[in-house]
Amino acid sequence: MGMTGNYKMATLEEITQLYNKEISTSDFLYYNNNNDNYLDIDKTWHILKYIFTGEPWENFGEDYDYIIPINDETLILNDVNMGFGSATFIPVDKIPKAYAYMNNISKEDFKKSISINDMLEDEIYPIQHNDDVEEIFNYVYPYFLELKKFFEKAYNQDKYIIFWIS
Repeated sequence: MGMTGNYKMATLEEITQLYNKEISTSDFLYYNNNNDNYLDIDKTWHILKYIFTGEPWENFGEDYDYIIPINDETLILNDVNMGFGSATFIPVDKIPKAYAYMNNISKEDFKKSISINDMLEDEIYPIQHNDDVEEIFNYVYPYFLELKKFFEKAYNQDKYIIFWIS
């Protein structure tokens, strides 16, 4: 258990209330979740970040940085620790670009970007020495497809997305 990536859709009003701590961050993020507004990507978040960016932690303000917005202080929702730092939010205007970026990744390119040796060298969680590309691909790719659908849904509903690791 632990170090699981989570996404939840939110309106501007909800983002504002969370930012101002008018509503409980934990209650909002952990309750009233369903398949329409919440997505759990298990422990794939760090692998996906690496596949999208080629970097373990850095952000450069590119479209792909908004898919898994870790270590971006400009996007911190508030100072409530959700288990592995604060929750971050993805601005509504960044979601179409992030979705378009994911939509342009073919299954073949996705698989080609998995390098166990590089991921081990950069300490990508939860990669282990005995992992192989096929195994990691079969684990991560279905979550990638769900993530892409989730961003498309948020885009169509004009919602923000909150991301946190618990």
